[in-house]
Amino acid sequence: MPLAFSTLGCPAWEWKKILEFAQLNGFAAIELRGLMGNLDLPSSPEFAAGRIGETKQQVAEHGLRISDLGASSEMHVADPVERAKQLSDARRFIDLAAALGTPYVRVFGNQIHGPRQEVIARVTDGLHQLGEYAGPRGVTVIIESHGEFVDSPTLKEVLTGADSNRSLALGRPSHLCGWS
Repeated sequence: MPLAFSTLGCPAWEWKKILEFAQLNGFAAIELRGLMGNLDLPSSPEFAAGRIGETKQQVAEHGLRISDLGASSEMHVADPVERAKQLSDARRFIDLAAALGTPYVRVFGNQIHGPRQEVIARVTDGLHQLGEYAGPRGVTVIIESHGEFVDSPTLKEVLTGADSNRSLALGRPSHLCGWS
């Protein structure tokens, strides 16, 4: 079974050290959650438009894949301005995943503040929007079982309502197996 680890566990490591550690310890893939303390991966120099090819080559040279990108986007947010920012940030991660050939981008449902059904509707809508955006780019959006979105009935309700074949749920994306 191929194994991956998350860069969340090594927030101060440089890109080269991450790749070398993964290769040396027999990992098949890396979940990118952040680099050098920066959780906004699309703004990292390693993922600048002019360096994507080099970065992909470095990953391949180490016999690795990137299993997914861990975005910080929270789908529960109600404020329209903040919600638009959360969705926009997730789209940036989807674009980066597409450029890297990475199959998954992870987002959060996270918190239930206010009427439960209204929050679930927002999370469902956000996941649907992102799934529709991601599909043509060859990326699948995953919702992490996190915060108050950890029980199967809630996740099933969100996924059923999202009605997108480009959305799914799981516990920890760094344990994904069978990526293409």
